[in-house]
Amino acid sequence: MDSSENFALHILRALEAYPEKIFLRIKENKDSFSSYSGSEIRQQVFFRLHQLKRKPAQAVLFIPFGSEHIFWTIALMLRGVTLLDLPIKNLEQDLVTGPKRTIILPQHGHLLLGILFRLQGNRVIRFQKNGKDTHIRIDASPDDPALVSFSSGSKGIPKRFDRSHYSLIQQHLALEKAFPPFAGQVDFPLFPLTVLHNLAFGISTVLPPLDWDHWENFYAGDMLDCIAQEQVTSLTGNVFYYHKLLRSARKMNYVLSGVKEVHIGGSPAPEWILADLQTTFPNARVFILYGTTEAEPIAIREYKRQRDPLLGYCVGIPHPDIRLKIDKKGSFKRDENTFDWGEICVSA
Repeated sequence: MDSSENFALHILRALEAYPEKIFLRIKENKDSFSSYSGSEIRQQVFFRLHQLKRKPAQAVLFIPFGSEHIFWTIALMLRGVTLLDLPIKNLEQDLVTGPKRTIILPQHGHLLLGILFRLQGNRVIRFQKNGKDTHIRIDASPDDPALVSFSSGSKGIPKRFDRSHYSLIQQHLALEKAFPPFAGQVDFPLFPLTVLHNLAFGISTVLPPLDWDHWENFYAGDMLDCIAQEQVTSLTGNVFYYHKLLRSARKMNYVLSGVKEVHIGGSPAPEWILADLQTTFPNARVFILYGTTEAEPIAIREYKRQRDPLLGYCVGIPHPDIRLKIDKKGSFKRDENTFDWGEICVSA
């Protein structure tokens, strides 16, 4: 994989390499799932690329996370556009009062809001199927911002995170080395960015049936049913997600023996939840991923046995391709022992 190009090109190559393979399964109505093959996703992406002849500098997707959101994300990244993932709680206000941008609206709906955005001087684009086979330009340098996201702001002002194409590719290479795709893998990710990595890996993805803007309100029974029915073999989530999932699994006597890998990250993982994961997913290897939004994974630990929780959170050893040092900031005493603490600094 060339780390000096557009990250979305790697997605495009995987879609072209496996045109008949089902890459994406998503519940887009209450009763059934929709399936998208490599060729179908590629076609949907190219339909949207046709509408980006005049390249926006920045774009905001005013579209709920799902298939249409994913198609637009790949198209915008291929075109070299910086995609702004603005905090959902003040998205409308920011788009109306903030600087002029290109705003991507759903194919239907939001008519009045679209008029208001235009009156404010924004460029508004909706998906319109274009059957003409016109030239499509794909560009972007590796250092260009590809994705700009923000923290929830629960601790104050939301923190901005910029990801270049280079950083996305470096993260992709690190994930590939740590967790090589395996035959028949069907992934069930909680984090939207994982979907893009899965597509570039050629991994089939089942999107969890939840409201992505308010994902914490999910019904655990639906998730467990989906994992079983869709024959999911790997899943990723954070401590809150798994705590809610495992609590329901115990009540419903769910044992999901078809899952082969479970990844937990996003916050420190207590030892008890690792043991519970192994009970609900008895044939799975359980991995703890430690890192930050800017640099992940930093360290990986495969759960083998419970550690003493009084010693803190065991996060494993650093990823082999990461240079790491701990910049000492101070020390503290516990009983007769003195412990140093500091700031973790990493570089690829």
